[in-house]
Amino acid sequence: MLFLLNLVQGALQAELDRFFERLDGVGEIGRSVTKAAFTQARRKLHFAAFIEINRELVTWLETHGTPRRWQGFRLLAVDGSTVPLPGSAEVLEWFGANDPEQRPPCAMGRVSMLYDVANRVIVQAHLASYRTSERDLALAHLDSLRPGDLLLGDRGYPGFWLFSALHQRGVAYCVRVSHAFSLDVRAFVATGAVETVVEMQPNADARAFCRKHGIPIRPLSVRLVRVQLISGEVEVLATSLLDATRYPADIFAELYHRRWGIEEGYKLLKCRIELENFSGKSVNAVLQDFHAKVVTSNLVTLLAQSAQAEIASDPSPPTRQVNMSHAVACVKGSLVRLFAAADPRRFIDAILHVLRRTLEAVRPGRSFPRIKKRSTLRKFRPAYKRCG
Repeated sequence: MLFLLNLVQGALQAELDRFFERLDGVGEIGRSVTKAAFTQARRKLHFAAFIEINRELVTWLETHGTPRRWQGFRLLAVDGSTVPLPGSAEVLEWFGANDPEQRPPCAMGRVSMLYDVANRVIVQAHLASYRTSERDLALAHLDSLRPGDLLLGDRGYPGFWLFSALHQRGVAYCVRVSHAFSLDVRAFVATGAVETVVEMQPNADARAFCRKHGIPIRPLSVRLVRVQLISGEVEVLATSLLDATRYPADIFAELYHRRWGIEEGYKLLKCRIELENFSGKSVNAVLQDFHAKVVTSNLVTLLAQSAQAEIASDPSPPTRQVNMSHAVACVKGSLVRLFAAADPRRFIDAILHVLRRTLEAVRPGRSFPRIKKRSTLRKFRPAYKRCG
């Protein structure tokens, strides 16, 4: 388990050799475990072990740390993505392909993440078949929500089912809706008003879906808030925060903007942790790598935040922040020693000292137009052997 948490990113045998060199404290090249032996051993490890580790980590932070809140709420965001997977027959059958007609087909998985944007922690993550909808994965996140949470979501998530399920659990929400979401939203946009409260009724499809999943179908009071962007575009946010005195309309633009934190979480996981770089071709290996990297991503974030907290103790506005690429590299080289250290606290202090010395400039307010370009699938290709 520790080997997988240590971010397997290179050739498997080379990674094993380096890992055990650090674990055994030897400075010479050796061979303690072969990749064949590791492959056999990992078959006995269920990927759910890493899910449980992450659950315990999040729980520990909630009970022993000092988590940040927004007006008393735990601020969570939900968003989905996709990830290319190894193209073995087993993985293709289990996860499916983004284009079944493509030859050879590219195995693809659908990812969903529940993210604490105030504390930059992945509360829960799912990797499922590409055929699974984001709505179904969002349903799977509901059991991780509790009263006192506030959920942020983009336009792909709103629906009566979601609002009712959150209301049933005592969870607040602020979700962007399209102008065509309902007749009520269209009428609200046409009025030019800043806000209004509407009585949302489920249609036939929504009633059928709610009955299937045990979600109440009673009408809901939903507050609609208009947000005028600098570009001139009008966003409409739907929220359960109905008290206009406690939650005035002008706070919602900044509140919804906090959803961007989950995009940064995906950037760390995909670009720096190298989520798409898998160490095996079986379904279990893929799920092991995915959930192990979720845990490691949280560990990197927590160490970086601890280092940043000391930098931010200066009363002047921070102009430097921890370099996350370096933080990932530091954790990869140090994780095995951390868990094997006789005095972990001393070793953590050493890591934090290094992180505080590797900073990058803070550039608030930077904005760049999104450039849509064709992504390159299968960025990480397994080594091949020549035939003959």
